[in-house]
Amino acid sequence: MTDAEPDAAPPQWPYCGRGTSASDSVGCRGVRAENRSACLAHLDDAERAAYLAALAPGADLDLRAVSVTEQLLTELLDALRDPADGISVVGQALCNGAIFTGGVNFRQVRFRAAANFSRGKFEGETTFRGASFDSHSYFNEALFAGLATFSGANFGGDLQLVDARFDGKANFITTEFAGDVLSHGAVFASELDFGSAAFRGTQRLGPLTCLERVSLFRANFSLQATLVISAAEISCKRARFEGPITLGVRHARVDLSEAEFVQPFTVRTERYQRDGLQLQEIMTARHEPMAKIMSLSGIDAAKLLLSDVDMSECRFTGAHHLDQLRREGRWEFASPPAGLYWRSGLPLWWSHRTVIAEECAWRALPSRPAAARRGWSAPPGGEPPGLATLTSIYRQLRKNLEDCKDEPGAADFYYGEMEMRRHSATIPHGERLLLHLYWALSGYGMRASRAVVWFAATVAVTVVLIMVNGLPNSTPRPIVTETTTPAGRIELRVENPDPVLTLPMGRRFSVERLDKSLRIVLNSAIFRSSGQNLTAWGTYTEMISRVVEPVLLGLAVLAVRGRLKRS
Repeated sequence: MTDAEPDAAPPQWPYCGRGTSASDSVGCRGVRAENRSACLAHLDDAERAAYLAALAPGADLDLRAVSVTEQLLTELLDALRDPADGISVVGQALCNGAIFTGGVNFRQVRFRAAANFSRGKFEGETTFRGASFDSHSYFNEALFAGLATFSGANFGGDLQLVDARFDGKANFITTEFAGDVLSHGAVFASELDFGSAAFRGTQRLGPLTCLERVSLFRANFSLQATLVISAAEISCKRARFEGPITLGVRHARVDLSEAEFVQPFTVRTERYQRDGLQLQEIMTARHEPMAKIMSLSGIDAAKLLLSDVDMSECRFTGAHHLDQLRREGRWEFASPPAGLYWRSGLPLWWSHRTVIAEECAWRALPSRPAAARRGWSAPPGGEPPGLATLTSIYRQLRKNLEDCKDEPGAADFYYGEMEMRRHSATIPHGERLLLHLYWALSGYGMRASRAVVWFAATVAVTVVLIMVNGLPNSTPRPIVTETTTPAGRIELRVENPDPVLTLPMGRRFSVERLDKSLRIVLNSAIFRSSGQNLTAWGTYTEMISRVVEPVLLGLAVLAVRGRLKRS
């Protein structure tokens, strides 16, 4: 129901016809009251009183296209009220196309048969608090201009909200649903609250679009169900899902903290798109389509599957069995700041890797040095936990990916785990020193470029040292001494003189000496043999290089293997 001009064609039911004009030849489209010539809105006082007097609890209510004021609705419900319990009892409710002006109060009304409010227009605040729908209820294409409250209502059959529109907040707090909630094309311009609602027989909820927040706080789903929601935020905090659940999400930031999953629970980015829906286009402009998981705190992740989601702001603190968390499709995490930054006068940059939200929050703490926190911003969620907790989170996520044979992905979480250990004050000083060296030399065996740079720098330094202090003036020639024994035998004695380096410093730098030094160093580092006579300084230099350079080369190879390994 919209504010557009009325249809030119008359309705199919016997209609009132009052108020015709040049632009509207049909007039009032409200259904005629039983055996009368006008609708309830246009009956005179005597005829209306006679009609109301004939009503009894359980009678059908026919208000198709009738304009219903607050007073008229009160009179109708009073006529249908059961004096035994004070509840208004309605048989079949035919209210499709009805226009409810002012406040609408169906509180404590029982609908024994189907209730049809399709294309109805609710211009003021509407309440169905405590209402009971024994059969299916239909609000397709209905328009709720103000607050709509269904809190405490009981839907015994399916609830249909296809193409309905709620301009104000919609409350379904503590509502019970025995059937599906079918809301394809429904739009909620404000908050939609299912707090503490009980979905006893619901197998489908949605698809629906909410421009603000959808709350499933403490909601309970008893059966296998599929939920499809496009919203700015979805809160499943402390909700209980007893059956297998699939939550298809578009645009929303999803809070799963303290939710309870009895059966497998899947969150995925939903790909549906309703063409021609203006508010859906507004949603698309305001939010990215990919679902963003905001919190897994306090959940048991063993039964959780996340597919095509953004984890860049997700809080993991307090989650259990993260190593058993299942994942599919594409995951997006936060990354360190890009570009150079200066620290202690040195240009540095952050290594690109996967970072969880808690580490971002820790690095952005005001208590940390300004240079160390430059470029980092804390996502929502409060203060970060201790570094021991962050280490445990990274370790569990690493194990999760290793079990999935995703070695490159696990490498980033391993890097984060080692970073948290390196900065932790509870780690012994000697171990932290080793971690600092491991980080500086090869990024914990994860950064091949860093190890290669150190290897090249070490080779260059060793080559220079060999040129300057290691190579003798020339290759020493053996000295052979011939002696004759008293018995007449000739003995030969060979002596190898010590290498001597007496060249001036300027002559120690030459292409020939550079080539020879480079061959010595590479043979020593890679092939483990040099086969050259060196000075004492050169010998000690080569001995050190035989230990250091192969280690650096091995770290580079290890890092490359970690990035390429798939099994």
